[in-house]
Amino acid sequence: MRDKQARAYLKESKLSIESAKASLERAEEKDKDLWHSVVKSSYDAMEQAVSAMLADRGLEIPKSHPGKVEKFVNKFGESKITEKLYKWLGKRSKSQYVDIQRGQIVVPHEIFDKIDAEESLEDAKFVVESIEEKLG
Repeated sequence: MRDKQARAYLKESKLSIESAKASLERAEEKDKDLWHSVVKSSYDAMEQAVSAMLADRGLEIPKSHPGKVEKFVNKFGESKITEKLYKWLGKRSKSQYVDIQRGQIVVPHEIFDKIDAEESLEDAKFVVESIEEKLG
């Protein structure tokens, strides 16, 4: 069962990368402010890959975003992966939710740019490929 669950998470992570690529292409083609969508899908891909690794090892998968990252880091401590996970975990909610900070409305599509989008996608590819390699 855990192998099947791990494969399902890995498949979802790859689909999230495809979604991030599609959003990036759409943003470039139509000059749309979709950079935040790329960041969100890229983070989702990384988190789903983390869940695949946890499932493969028979570990319980926490429900919270930080919980998944923390458990992965504590169990496997991969420094390059860890760095990328924490970087984008910190930006994850900013890519999704309108917020009020210091009396100003903060809107996701105004925070991220093309550089963020491209970087998050490259990091997601690295994390997913690295974890997929470990899963064999």
